[in-house]
Amino acid sequence: MLKLIHVLLVLSAVALLAYPVAAAVDSAYGHDVYLLASVNSVDDVDDNRELFELTFDPETDDDAAKLEQVLEIYGNVAKLETERVLVFDEARLTRPPEIPEVALLPAGSAGGDYPVQSETVAYTAKRLTLAGLLAAIALLAARFFVMRRDQAATAS
Repeated sequence: MLKLIHVLLVLSAVALLAYPVAAAVDSAYGHDVYLLASVNSVDDVDDNRELFELTFDPETDDDAAKLEQVLEIYGNVAKLETERVLVFDEARLTRPPEIPEVALLPAGSAGGDYPVQSETVAYTAKRLTLAGLLAAIALLAARFFVMRRDQAATAS
């Protein structure tokens, strides 16, 4: 019974730490990136960059058009929205010199791996917190029954 109480106590501590750890991991390693479905070769990137420099007009094109054209330099993007992913190695990110604040990450079939999304970390933290809450309730119930058993043993 004592081992069960220790296990439940550890699970309760994990529940308390799940969200702070998830937030810390996200703030340390989380990046908003555009995931590249396919990546252009180095020669294609050079050619596309020259074409971009010749055809892009900052006076008539808006920021969205510039972003779309810059993304096409490096490859095909599945969707024109950033995704928050965990990147543990900054060297995996590509930062275009045309828009340095944008980060590109090859994913899946583009030759990269499948990055862990921040949503997955938050989801896991939620599940751990729920499990820890249930463990804490079980811990309180076990403590209640142990105390009740001890009171009955001393009363006899």
